Amino acid sequence: MDDLRYEDAAEAEYKLLEKVRSESFRELFDAKIKILFDLRKKSSGGKIVLAKIYKTNELIRHLTLENLDHLTMGTDLIIFIDKLFWSLVEEIDKIRVLRHELRHVDYCPEKKFSYQLIGHDVEDFESEIRLNQDDIGWRKRVAELTLLAYQQREEQEKEEKKNAKKVAKESMKKDESNLHEVFEQKK
Repeated sequence: MDDLRYEDAAEAEYKLLEKVRSESFRELFDAKIKILFDLRKKSSGGKIVLAKIYKTNELIRHLTLENLDHLTMGTDLIIFIDKLFWSLVEEIDKIRVLRHELRHVDYCPEKKFSYQLIGHDVEDFESEIRLNQDDIGWRKRVAELTLLAYQQREEQEKEEKKNAKKVAKESMKKDESNLHEVFEQKK
């Protein structure tokens, strides 16, 4: 497995984010949001984490400056998305996840850092429950799909390791046999 944990999202993800933001979150128009794919499974409280939004601190904002004139601020918020999940689902579920994560952001222009994170008003946001009435079990469905894909990946990796060990063992036996033949010929 590669050592990298995160990967930058492509332009398509930012276009979808802008679509969601323009339709439902105009107050976040000026927020600089970065999207990163998480390449590893993450769990919290026994549940898989499909996405999570974080408010950046001063260091991260500095490290994400677009230019060095310091007239602009760096990234305000980062959305981490499970890449395997993202690759498995339809656009509607991607929109639901982005919309859910943006609901965690409260715009407070009077504060030094205008974007604050808030928790759910119930298990989910009431507004999201209303918006997802056509598929109220969507979150469970995509979480189960993603978990199944991770299980299949783990089983495949185990099988590949097992096969690699078998091939290595056979190769060692063959090399040992060849060495034995060379030794016998020299006698």
